[in-house]
Amino acid sequence: MNHLFGLHPRDHNLIIKMIEELRDKGNTVIVVEHDKDTILSADYIIDVGPSAGTKGGFIIAEGTNPRNYKKSKLYNR
Repeated sequence: MNHLFGLHPRDHNLIIKMIEELRDKGNTVIVVEHDKDTILSADYIIDVGPSAGTKGGFIIAEGTNPRNYKKSKLYNR
């Protein structure tokens, strides 16, 4: 799912619940998102950057611990 959360804010919790239900049924769900709160609700985070195009595409931080993401330069932009 790409930029799923471009939806109205009232729909965020509904979409997160649907994603969690898919996960709980044994599915792998990959979401590309920029919203920090949504990212922090993930089970596993891969932060890619540090910029776009030829200056990006590198793994900046990854893991199950949101603190790793919070330490990344992208989170603090």
